[in-house]
Amino acid sequence: MEQQTLKIETFEESLYRFEVELTGGRYRSAFYLIPEGGGVLIEPGPTANLPSILKGMKHLGLEGLSYIIPTHIHMDHGGGAGKLAGLFPQARVVVHPRGLQHMLDPTRLIAGTKAAYGEDFEALYGPILPVPEGQLTVPNEGESLDIPGRKLQVVYTPGHAPHQIALFDTKTGGLFCGEALGALLPGEEEVILPSVSVQDFNPDLYLETIGKLKRLEPRVLYYSHEGAIREPERVFRRLEETMRLIRRITFEGLKNGETIETIVKRISENLPGLHNTQAHSAYLKETILGCFHYYTRQGLL
Repeated sequence: MEQQTLKIETFEESLYRFEVELTGGRYRSAFYLIPEGGGVLIEPGPTANLPSILKGMKHLGLEGLSYIIPTHIHMDHGGGAGKLAGLFPQARVVVHPRGLQHMLDPTRLIAGTKAAYGEDFEALYGPILPVPEGQLTVPNEGESLDIPGRKLQVVYTPGHAPHQIALFDTKTGGLFCGEALGALLPGEEEVILPSVSVQDFNPDLYLETIGKLKRLEPRVLYYSHEGAIREPERVFRRLEETMRLIRRITFEGLKNGETIETIVKRISENLPGLHNTQAHSAYLKETILGCFHYYTRQGLL
C-alpha cells in the first residue's frame, strides 16, 4: 500500500476528523473518532485506511474501539470494517439491516467493487474481509447508541444506497450524513450534486431522505468526503432544488431518446455555477445512469 498523509481537525465536544490522502492525491477519505465510551469510529473507509486509523487512535490515547460505524457498506466507507473487527474483537460493527448479509459474506460486494474500481482494487484500497457475526449490530430506525455524554441516533437514509444510515449527534447537533446529502464540487459558485451509486440509486427516495434529514434541524453536517458544513439550511435548499431539476430533465430526456451528453448539457445550462467541466460532467453522467436504471426497473422507460 502507498504512503499516506493524515490531517487532523478538532471539532467541538470531543470529536475529531482525520483526512487521509494517499501519495499522489489519487484517493482521499475521512474518518471520525469520538474518544468517549471506549472509542467510536465513524466511516472507517477502506482497509487501506488502517495505518491512519491506528495513528489517529494513538494521537487520542485510544487503545481500543467500542463501535465501528460505516454509514454504508460501499468499499470507500465500510471496506475496512472486517479487518478492524479482527483487530478489535470487543468492538460492535453497526450496519443497516440490508447491509448485514454483505458484511457477513462480502462476495457480492467484492464483485461490485471490482466492477467499479477494477480487478486490482486491492492494490490501492486493500482487501474487503468479512465481519464476524457476533460483532455485528443492526439498529432499528430511530434507535440511539448511548455514548457517555451523547447519543448517536440512527436514521435510515436510502437513495444513494438502500443500506445507508446517518447518525445524529445529540451533543453537537451534528449529522454524519455519509453520501445522503450529495457532494460539494469545486467551482466559482458552490455546486452541490447528488452522490450516486449507479446500480442502487433511487432519485425518489433520495429526495425523501433529504426532507427527513432536514426535519432533524442539524446545526452542522459532517461529510465523509468534504468536511463539515455549518450552514445546513443552504445545503438542503440547494440540493433539493438541484435534485428536482435533474430528475425532471433526465426523465424527459430519456423518454425522448436524448443522449446522455445532451441531457448533461441541458442540466448544466439550468444550474447556477455548474459548468460542463470534466468533474461536473462525470457526476451528472453517473446521476443520469442511476436514474436510467431506476426508471427501467420501474417500467417507466
